[in-house]
Amino acid sequence: MSDAELADLSEVATSPVGFDLDEQGALPSGEARVASLAVPIGLWLGALALVLALARSARRIAASAESDGRVLATMLIRSAWVVALQSVLATVVVHAIGGVSWAASPATLGVALLFAGVATLLHLAFVAWWGPVGTAVSVVLLGLQAVAAGGILPRDVLGVPFADIAPVLPMTHAVDALQAIAAGTGGAAGTAAVGGAVAMLVLFVLLGLLAAFLAVRAARRRMTGERIRALDALASAGA
Repeated sequence: MSDAELADLSEVATSPVGFDLDEQGALPSGEARVASLAVPIGLWLGALALVLALARSARRIAASAESDGRVLATMLIRSAWVVALQSVLATVVVHAIGGVSWAASPATLGVALLFAGVATLLHLAFVAWWGPVGTAVSVVLLGLQAVAAGGILPRDVLGVPFADIAPVLPMTHAVDALQAIAAGTGGAAGTAAVGGAVAMLVLFVLLGLLAAFLAVRAARRRMTGERIRALDALASAGA
């Protein structure tokens, strides 16, 4: 074997996947990668629990004479402190357990708040539209997002279907933002990665607001129809 072949073999053995040490230093740790996926999953489940806990009082609010927008705003205001608390706890998990620098905690908290807001709005829409079935929809969507987000396995390993649907799922962008923050890559590339993911989460917040508003309006109209039919039935029974 020639000296050149020995040199090539040595290079392959010391760097089997062509991995540059500078690039390796820019990747988040294993703990941070797990935290970047576990935190959105926890926030999604927390939002589901919050909406289910508020379901009874939400029904009373929906039965009021206020406008649809006012009813939705009341529900969101009542749940805001829980969303904020969950986001703070999520930030602590990322930095304390994931080992991410605390200097980046404001960015982590911002991402957590955005994703928690998206999850809460979507669950309001699910429950208002479909009732108990909305819980099943949430669980199925959670499993799909957890896989497609690529928090543990790279998306290109998951296959084309997951790669295609990943961009339209909010958890994907939360995971991307948290991993970019955990990597601690400065400069234009790091800023662009976080900024792009945050912009998508803001878009999902707006879409979630629209979905929640339409769902609340549909639920209130359904409740009004039920009351009218009940009154008609009473009137018919008394005639």
